[in-house]
Amino acid sequence: MVDNQTLQEILGLNVPNTSVPGERLFRGDLPDCKNNACPHWFNDGLAWSLIADGYLRSGNILVAAVMTGDEDPNEMLYPVCFAYRHGLELRFKEIILLGNHVKSKTPKTESGHDLLALWRLARPILTNYVGGITNDLLDTIEAQVSELHSVDKSGDEFRYPRTLDRKGAASRVTLPQAKHINLRHLRDVVGSIDTVLIGSISALWDRSELALPVVTDAPDLAEPDTTSRQETHVRSRNPAQEDPEL
Repeated sequence: MVDNQTLQEILGLNVPNTSVPGERLFRGDLPDCKNNACPHWFNDGLAWSLIADGYLRSGNILVAAVMTGDEDPNEMLYPVCFAYRHGLELRFKEIILLGNHVKSKTPKTESGHDLLALWRLARPILTNYVGGITNDLLDTIEAQVSELHSVDKSGDEFRYPRTLDRKGAASRVTLPQAKHINLRHLRDVVGSIDTVLIGSISALWDRSELALPVVTDAPDLAEPDTTSRQETHVRSRNPAQEDPEL
């Protein structure tokens, strides 16, 4: 009888039962310390890139699972699109932050989620302070960012099945014009954009004269990667290079 089965048994999940009174979500005192994440082992400068990396790589991992048949593309569509969009937003904001420091020694960035507006603040910084990027390449990226912005102007389009008004009432369906979205192709295009962005961020760090972020006061329960800032950005996040078999 279903009444005598746990939800885990019904769904076939092999996970421990932690749904007990008083059980906390965020713990760092468990014996499997290799699974501990350390939110504050990096300083604020490095945080932008690491968090962006996390979103973009998460999208890549989900797309790879779709391509191997382990995940349904329909279920993964919204998480993948949100991860890619937010990862690019973080990249643009870091470029703006570094560009402001190069120009005025004031490391500040912009708020908001208007992706096209953020790109148009970031683009002149790439033109003025990063060598080797042609206008044709920047025009290509702007057209791709504009397409993404046209689909999601506020950062909410990939979060809900319907748009919500300020009172929480659902209105139109999200992605109303989209019929099919090829996730592998989306991954490849975002990867191409990101290759330019991470190289540019590395160059801006060199020009900004900010101290390279270093690990300080790292918690004892994890072994963070202390790779230098520049080495981190030399690594390409192009998915085709990360997963050549896909």
